[in-house]
Amino acid sequence: MPLKVRPVSSKRRENRPIRRLYRTSFPKKERVSFGSMVRRARKTNVEFLSFYRESDLIGMAYLFVWEDVLYLYYLAIVPEYQNQGNGGRILDLLKSRYPEHRIVLSIEPLEEDAVNFSQRERRLEFYRKNGFSDIHLASSYHGVNYSTLVYGGGFTKEEWKQLWKHY
Repeated sequence: MPLKVRPVSSKRRENRPIRRLYRTSFPKKERVSFGSMVRRARKTNVEFLSFYRESDLIGMAYLFVWEDVLYLYYLAIVPEYQNQGNGGRILDLLKSRYPEHRIVLSIEPLEEDAVNFSQRERRLEFYRKNGFSDIHLASSYHGVNYSTLVYGGGFTKEEWKQLWKHY
């Protein structure tokens, strides 16, 4: 059964499961305000999407578009729907919605002394399996280091700077 895509609305009650997924999927220092994401999604170049199978929430994605780049800021899958191909289905859906775009995202780098090293390894393997490459472009946000992955081509440090100017 195909996934249904819905924009995240400004209705608080409707958003409770999405907010819970967001808060449990990302550490506090890596999160931005949920309300600010909902507000920013009113802009034409920002999307805050939820994914459903029938009435069951499967996952969420928050992204913004600049020129031919889709930056996947957040992607989270409800724990009971993980390891069933749903993350790959969501990525495929985004690839089909934005066929002419490179998809760029940031993940925590593989650092052997990291408490969540095995989780980082699995995450990197997931994205590699879905066609993403590590372009060895490092960044930092609020003291957290990230590696940049891209699908569909290259991505430069200058493009990285320009991307954030347009967010």
